[in-house]
Order: sequence, then structure tokens, then C-alpha cells
Amino acid sequence: LGYDIVDNWVWDSLKYKFDYVIASNDEHKKHISNLCSSKVVIIPHLHSTRIKKQINKLKTIGYIGLDKQMTITDEMSNFCAKNGFIWYQNGCTPKTVVEETQKLDLGIAFITNKITKNGLHYENTIKFKPATKFTNLCSYGIPSLFNSTVSNDEAIAHDKSLDYLKVTSIDDIYRKIKELSEQKQLFDDLANKCFNLSEKYH
Repeated sequence: LGYDIVDNWVWDSLKYKFDYVIASNDEHKKHISNLCSSKVVIIPHLHSTRIKKQINKLKTIGYIGLDKQMTITDEMSNFCAKNGFIWYQNGCTPKTVVEETQKLDLGIAFITNKITKNGLHYENTIKFKPATKFTNLCSYGIPSLFNSTVSNDEAIAHDKSLDYLKVTSIDDIYRKIKELSEQKQLFDDLANKCFNLSEKYH
């Protein structure tokens, strides 16, 4: 009997004995190993759909997921409105995730410490949250701008050119959006590399 704790911060469950517990990255595995006697294995979130979207022009920028994890909606919406982009944000279900994701040309997965106001733990999110937002978008050849987390860093570790997608502030996001919209070859190269990376998550 296994237990998938990847997106779960309820550590009390670890008091029970499992044959194995699933972690999202090395840091997560070390942490869980100190909390239970079960075997801990790293299994990244996998995706069922892998279809490369043809993006002729960077137009729609957005976020697909839980609203409580996206704390810069107003800033992004205002920036897009002022600079000729479309901001799109929505949740999804297993039935709608493909349709919703393909609406984007560029994703934003930027976590700030404001998530603590929404009942989330910032430090645990940075250390333990899987790279699902990034890798799901990669499955469609859609690049995303994201801040450095343990899982995101592990996901791109074998291709340092993808470090470009890491951002450290909202201003950094704004700057790179403008660069990507003006440099089609740069955008296309990153989209192709993201799509190639996604193969190991299927």
C-alpha cells in the first residue's frame, strides 16, 4: 500500500505504516524520511496528454490552477492590458485541463509569500511542491516563467538554457515577457526545449 503525499501538507498521515510513500523531489524525500519508517520514493507527477501547440505570436499569458496559489493576478492583468497582451486565468478539471491549457501562449507560475494569507505554507511550497505547472505546460510546448523551487530546478537541471525561464520578481516577469514577444527565435527555441523536456513526464 502506497501513499502519495506530493500535493498534501497533512503530515499526520505518516504515522501510519505504508509500503512506500511518494515524494516530489530530493528535498521532499529527505524530509519525509525523517518523519516515517516507510520507504520513500520520488515519482514526479505525470501527464496524459502531449500535443505541441503551434504559437505564431505571443499573445495570451496566464495561469491555470488554484486561485490561492496565484497572488499576482492584478499585477499581471494590468500589465497585459497596458502592453497589448491578454491575461487568462482559470481553474480546471481533468476533463477541461487540455482545453484550458491550450489557451495559453506563455504560462506564469510565480509563487510569492502572500500565499500564507491563503492558508498555504510558503517555505514548504518552495521546497516540496512538484513542478507540475511547469511540466504540464511543457507537454504542449508552452514555455512558462517561474521562480526557483527545488522541483522546478530539478526539472531543468539537464538543460541550463532553460534557466532563462526562472524569474525572481514581478519586474523580471515583465522584462522577460517583452523580450520573448520581441525575439521570436528565442521564444521558439525555449518552446521546443520545453516540449522535448516533457517527454520524460509521460
